[in-house]
Amino acid sequence: MLEARAARVPVRIGVQAIEVSAPILGVGTDPATQELVVPPTVATAVWWAYGARPGDSSGDVVVAAHVDYNHKYGIFFDLYRLSPGTLVTVTTANGATKSYVVASNVHVVKPALAQRQLFTTTGRPRLTLITCGGSFDPAKRSYRDNIVVTATPLG
Repeated sequence: MLEARAARVPVRIGVQAIEVSAPILGVGTDPATQELVVPPTVATAVWWAYGARPGDSSGDVVVAAHVDYNHKYGIFFDLYRLSPGTLVTVTTANGATKSYVVASNVHVVKPALAQRQLFTTTGRPRLTLITCGGSFDPAKRSYRDNIVVTATPLG
């Protein structure tokens, strides 16, 4: 059973509509802030390793990536452009590909992100993509909002 779960760890994300094909690293949350650990570079995404995996019968597969960082565009720079019906693929450690179809794309103010119940292992299976959005506050070195794209499994 553990081997089967390990085989379904997401290792790559693809979104042809915005020319994304990038590796995914499994992460947890920062103990000090309780926020998802951010990707180490603009060219990688992170997956919340305590959540669902592609193919699970319930819960969120949460993948996040930078919109930009240190004057470079991140892989999710154009995430705001994804519209319902857009195809997203996630490749797992065993080489299998799971396809998802975008159902929604919303801006959420950062304090409200926790209220959206995205980090869960229950409920219908879905893929949730997260990046920063809205205006940038140079003093805080942070964006005001998050862009949250939700997709449902295809087939």
